[in-house]
Amino acid sequence: MPTPVSSATSYCSATDFFKYVDVRMIRDLIRDDGTRANQADAAADPVLTEALLAASGLVESACLVGNKYTPTDLTALTGASQAFLRMTVAWLAAGLILERRMYADREFPAGVEKANERLQQLREGVRIFGLQSVMDAGNSSTTFMIESDWERLNLATFQADRFFGIRSNRDRQSR
Repeated sequence: MPTPVSSATSYCSATDFFKYVDVRMIRDLIRDDGTRANQADAAADPVLTEALLAASGLVESACLVGNKYTPTDLTALTGASQAFLRMTVAWLAAGLILERRMYADREFPAGVEKANERLQQLREGVRIFGLQSVMDAGNSSTTFMIESDWERLNLATFQADRFFGIRSNRDRQSR
């Protein structure tokens, strides 16, 4: 049986959402009856709640690729990385809300396009969140082996070294 790995809550609250997206635009778009919601009603509206959760799912789908992050990692973010996550989720949610209402001939705001670009960059590893383990994963380390290491491993190239000729790291007298 598969084990779900996902956050039960959005990575961006409705209060934080309105720090990044104009409340007037959203108040007009979340209601289906043609009325405009006030800010308090907009923050509690199920359309916004679902859009924030779906946008968080989009972020997870990009960040879970290759086990770069877990939902616990994303929840544990602080500072600038947490603000970057909230901003990305907010603009992705705004795009989902706009998609509900917009016709094909209208363009999305720049914030929505940038959020989609950031999502792709997170998926590809071009952008990362500030976690030490993820930063370290991008650093390669080189280990050099000395003659005694090769002897200890006793690989075929060492056992049959006379068939492979003299190597540049050995002189004729070493064996």
